Amino acid sequence: MLGFMKRVLSLRARLLPAAGLAVLFAVFANDALAVARNLRFERVSIEDGLSQESVMNILQDRQGFMWFGTQAGLNRYDGYRMTVYRSDPRDPSSLPDGYVNASFEDAEGRLWFGTKGGLARFDPASGKFVRYALRDARAPGRQPQRQRHCRRPPGRTLARHQRGA
Repeated sequence: MLGFMKRVLSLRARLLPAAGLAVLFAVFANDALAVARNLRFERVSIEDGLSQESVMNILQDRQGFMWFGTQAGLNRYDGYRMTVYRSDPRDPSSLPDGYVNASFEDAEGRLWFGTKGGLARFDPASGKFVRYALRDARAPGRQPQRQRHCRRPPGRTLARHQRGA
């Protein structure tokens, strides 16, 4: 038993400094990575062109644009200026509704926005939207009040609102 204890203590004496070095390396490596990441924050407001103060959702797309969904339209910020997209009942390529409560970028880089009036996909080539109206199965012709969407494998998008998919 005494020989076993000597071997355990000897092993512990050799491993303890190595384990301590590994922990120190992990801590300092993590700090070094944190320093390398330089984040910059800016405050944007109505004075900067934001369509409304109440931002319902925020998305940064693959190109680096910041998208802000508000109760009065969709805002795209490129770091210098704001572009506002609004709903126009006479224009079927505008947002279905001005109340933008959900935003999502799918695996192919397409941008989807959920509004009170339905789902819309942004076409970056034209700067227009393709509408996908969601109908409530229990009330024919009635638009849902809220939508949420998420990516479903393999590469499918599921749109859902409070009364079902």
